[in-house]
Amino acid sequence: MAGIILPGRFTSQPQYPAPVSNEGLGRGVVFATFGGGPDVVTGTFPIFYGGASKSVGAKGKTTRTTSTSADGIYWPIPSSSPLYKVTNQFTFLSLCTITTGSNFQTIISIPIFNSGSWGAPWVSASLQSGNVGTQLLVHFSNGTGGTQYSQGIIASFFLPDGIAHCYAASKSADGFVQGARDGSLFGASTSMTQAAAGDRTAPVAWNVNRQVQMMNRSYQIPGEGYIGGAYVGVMWNRQLTNSELMAATANPWQIFQAPGRIFPISDAAAASGYKPYWSSQRPRVYGAGVR
Repeated sequence: MAGIILPGRFTSQPQYPAPVSNEGLGRGVVFATFGGGPDVVTGTFPIFYGGASKSVGAKGKTTRTTSTSADGIYWPIPSSSPLYKVTNQFTFLSLCTITTGSNFQTIISIPIFNSGSWGAPWVSASLQSGNVGTQLLVHFSNGTGGTQYSQGIIASFFLPDGIAHCYAASKSADGFVQGARDGSLFGASTSMTQAAAGDRTAPVAWNVNRQVQMMNRSYQIPGEGYIGGAYVGVMWNRQLTNSELMAATANPWQIFQAPGRIFPISDAAAASGYKPYWSSQRPRVYGAGVR
C-alpha cells in the first residue's frame, strides 16, 4: 500500500485559527488575523474599542465599525516574543469593505496610539487613506519626532463602495511603495516623500514592541475613522515582489496553511494509473474552501 500527500490551499476563510505557512507568501509574516480573531502568529487576542464589533459579511466573519469616530481594534504587545515591528521595508495587506471613507482612516498600522494615549507622529507604519477615503497613504516614521517621517501616495486606490476588496502596499528598503488591489498591481512604484534626507530609508529602532491596530483613526481628531469591515489583516517585515503582491491580493486566504492529507492507494492502482474515488471527492473531504 502506497500513499501520497496532497497539499491544501485555502480559497475562503478558514473555520479555525489556521497558522501561517512558513513558505512562499508566509515567509516574513509577523502578524496575521482574520474574522476579528487572534493573531495566529503569536496567539494574541484583540481588544475592541467602542464602535467596533464582530459581525458576518460576504467573505465570512468580520470586524465592523459603524462610526467614523471609532478607534477599531488592536492586538496588544505579545508577552512572549517582540514580533510587532518593522525595519525599513514592510508590506501591509487588508481584505476589507469601506462603506464611508474619511481623510485619514487607517486600515492597518503599527501606531503610536498606546492604550488610550496619543503621541505624535501618530503612526509609525501604516496602510491608510486620504482624500475622502480613496487615496492610499503609506506612512513610515523612523524617529520619535513629528517631523521624522515619510509617505507614499497613490491616488484612487481605495474603493468606498461597501464591497470587499483586497488591498496591499509594499515598501522597499530604498523608499519606494508599490500598491496592489484585487490581484493586480495598482500604479507604478512610487518614491516616498520625506521630511528630511534619509527619513524614508533609515531603519526603525524605536517602534519595537508596538501593538498592531486595524480600522482606527490616524489622528486624535474625531471623525477620521471609517465605516466598514475587515476580514483579513496581514503584516510582513519584508518587501513583497510584484508577483507576490498580485498573488496575495488575488487570494489572501492562501497565506494561511491548509491541512495536508495522506491518502492511501494500492500498489496495483498506482501501477495501472487508476484514478481512485477520493480524488473526485477532494472538495468534500477538505471542505469547500480548500483546493
